[in-house]
Amino acid sequence: MSETNTATTGGPGSDRGLKGDVQRLGQYVGQLHDDLAGIARGAGEVAQSGVAAALEGGKNALEAAKGKGEQATASLGARMARHPGATLGIAVGVGILIGLVAPAIVRSRRRVS
Repeated sequence: MSETNTATTGGPGSDRGLKGDVQRLGQYVGQLHDDLAGIARGAGEVAQSGVAAALEGGKNALEAAKGKGEQATASLGARMARHPGATLGIAVGVGILIGLVAPAIVRSRRRVS
């Protein structure tokens, strides 16, 4: 008699209890799906903002490097104008050095080939 009573009232082990449990489980799974989708959207937004910040930092670093390069070029140009003899001497020395080293590099490449 208690089995019939349990089956009609939806107690443990009854069809109604099982159906309710399955429905609640389905609701929990749906809520879990929604929560995970929200977390994924949040992670995507964080990643996008991180990439944007990294790009902005890269642009700033590039601009700073460009400014330093322009300053160095201007400084070098001014030094060359102040010391034309030294500039010519350095250019001749570098030319001679390249003239001595280049044939050796060519010969070593011919041996490797």
